[in-house]
Amino acid sequence: MRSTGCSGHLLGEILQVRGYALEDGLYYWDGKSDEELSRGELLIMDCLRRNGPVVHHVEIAEAFVGSELSFASLHQTLSHSPLFDRIATGLYKLRGQQVTREALERAKAAAGRIPVDPETDYDTKGNVTVSATLGVVAVGLGVISSEQFPNLAGIWNCFVNGRRLGTVDATDKKFRRLKRPLERLGCRAGDRLKFRFNTWDRSVTIEKVEHTHAT
Repeated sequence: MRSTGCSGHLLGEILQVRGYALEDGLYYWDGKSDEELSRGELLIMDCLRRNGPVVHHVEIAEAFVGSELSFASLHQTLSHSPLFDRIATGLYKLRGQQVTREALERAKAAAGRIPVDPETDYDTKGNVTVSATLGVVAVGLGVISSEQFPNLAGIWNCFVNGRRLGTVDATDKKFRRLKRPLERLGCRAGDRLKFRFNTWDRSVTIEKVEHTHAT
């Protein structure tokens, strides 16, 4: 890795503290290798180069989903790498780098690339139907959240295409444990789903209602 300029000097100091060696203007690691973590760091560094000095978790998630790395390695990299600093909820930067208000606002705006756009309907049979659009993080983590979700807190037996598929854990703002249902439905970011909660038998049926993939 070659670095130039002020930000490159800062990065160089961080790399040397971490144990990287400098030779002929290039930094290299000659110690024990953790390949997945280092590739995760490089992926986040590339995300910062492309988007600016501050990036939103959604932007990093998009980078990981589009790579060969597992989505779980995203959390591992952010949790254990000394290169990055979380400066607010969902916002990350290179540790030690100064950022502007404009950079912060740009990164915050990136969180709304694919709005959840929830809709809730009730019927006289005791069903509560919630429609919502999946973002990258929802697909990666199996968790979808919105301040506008109804309070359906509890564990619900989950059905997809007429078959039982584990349970869904709902809170007043989130639906969790959706990884298996989303995989069974072949979901991608931009898909809109319908969650039909039957309050009598504590079950939820999940289905796709349309395809609106983001570009």
